[in-house]
Amino acid sequence: MGALHKAQLEQLTAAKCSIIYQEKASSARDDRKELARMMKGLQAGDLVMVTRIDRLMRSIFQMFRIVSHIVDAGANFRELSQPLADTTTSSGRMYLAILSGFADLNAR
Repeated sequence: MGALHKAQLEQLTAAKCSIIYQEKASSARDDRKELARMMKGLQAGDLVMVTRIDRLMRSIFQMFRIVSHIVDAGANFRELSQPLADTTTSSGRMYLAILSGFADLNAR
């Protein structure tokens, strides 16, 4: 296990995540098995946490699709490295839109 991967697992464990999905495919891909599994299992009240937004999505289009699915399921999204990235607040939703733009720039 790489140092970055280990650090991410430690952060999620410290945040008391009860289920941790580990994907080997790039977040730039849309056909990720673990992402599909997580999205299918979402329930109202769940909280999806990532260590960094680019661990889950790499474009503004992915961000809107993924976060919309999470919110439509009655769940919320939060990024650990950026406490403002939190769908439970209007300012957090705005911040996520800005971050997704940066993720899109980094993916090119």
